[in-house]
Amino acid sequence: MRNIEVITRPDGAEWHSFDVNHCNVILTSRGREVFAEQPELEERVHLYLGKALGDQACKSADVRTFFMHGSNSYVYHLTDDILVKETNAHSMKDALFRMDRIYEVVKAEQSKVPRWIHVPDYYGMITGPDLPNQYVFMQRIDSGVNVDHILNTDDYNELERAGLNKQFGPVTETDKKEVSQRYADMEQILHQALADHGLVPTKFLTDWWEPNVLVERLAEPLDGSSFRMSVIDQ
Repeated sequence: MRNIEVITRPDGAEWHSFDVNHCNVILTSRGREVFAEQPELEERVHLYLGKALGDQACKSADVRTFFMHGSNSYVYHLTDDILVKETNAHSMKDALFRMDRIYEVVKAEQSKVPRWIHVPDYYGMITGPDLPNQYVFMQRIDSGVNVDHILNTDDYNELERAGLNKQFGPVTETDKKEVSQRYADMEQILHQALADHGLVPTKFLTDWWEPNVLVERLAEPLDGSSFRMSVIDQ
């Protein structure tokens, strides 16, 4: 029987914290739901950590398939729909709190926040004194393309541009103009939504810059936008 600590968040959400094999596991409200719905995830996590920490880590595509590389982290698949962010850059527990709060604010403000603005689910994390990284579980976003990729395409090498073109399609000047405007609009809209909930926006959007907003080209416009924009890693 696990000794579960209930963490009650300011918005009333209940997170669970418990220890497994000298590691601390935190599950957000949505994380608790997902792990309850998919009991096989717990074994998958054990397999993942075994691969991540073992000598065959880089050869473990069956459990730990590479997804993308960020400025201070590597991201892998846990399942088709759940990613694991591995990082040792800073405390992801605080970031987890911020991202969950932003998610709840946007969810509550659906009448004011356009649907092209997206905040992914963050399900939880694992930390431990003997672990080389912190492991954060989050919803997969199909595109690993960010605002910086779009606006500064010419700064990337030929191989990177080819990958961008394959994943996103050719980037036009019209694309750059709209993405730039959506990025600016998104920051203003999120600031206002957080402020309307009595929160200080700069305390939640602590790492707002182009690489932390992902861009997906939409088949059909959504609330007037050709792109869906997802904020991550705040």
